[in-house]
Amino acid sequence: TIAVEVVDQEGLFNVYADRIRALVAAAGIHLSGVYISATHDESAPDSLGLGGVSETTSGVDNLWVDYLVKQSALAIEQAYRAMRPARIRYTEVLEPSNVRQCFSSYPFVDDQHMPVLQAVTTGRRRRVVATLVSVSQHDETLGFNGGPQADWASSDWINFFRDALQRQFGGIAIEMAGSVGS
Repeated sequence: TIAVEVVDQEGLFNVYADRIRALVAAAGIHLSGVYISATHDESAPDSLGLGGVSETTSGVDNLWVDYLVKQSALAIEQAYRAMRPARIRYTEVLEPSNVRQCFSSYPFVDDQHMPVLQAVTTGRRRRVVATLVSVSQHDETLGFNGGPQADWASSDWINFFRDALQRQFGGIAIEMAGSVGS
């Protein structure tokens, strides 16, 4: 039994992931693996220290990171307790041409393949439990548009993507960043 979690963050240092894993284990949940990724969301609060007031000052708010770690562990615990049998199906699709994001990083990498993994309940009435899609796009549309949303702390376009998947398939939708260049 494993957990796969994606946080809406530009990045997640392993020390934070290890703290999440430790909290999950301390709650009495023993998994074969806990895999944690970040959406590469550049509109989220700074967890890497890149947004400081100067090049030598970290922009990380440690109280906020503590909150992120606790909420991430809690999400895994809640998912574990709600776990039910499911079958896994997999496919790969190509990105529609209208989902191209801004290209801020070079060398430019454009992997338009989107691997899709879906967990579906067993039994007579099969329902989608979760859909995980790996998209090779930077998550920075809102943060770089210059509009009033530039100061939002959000999951950026990932929010709309997950919402559309959940409306179409049901269950929980998860976007996992693929190759984003740089």
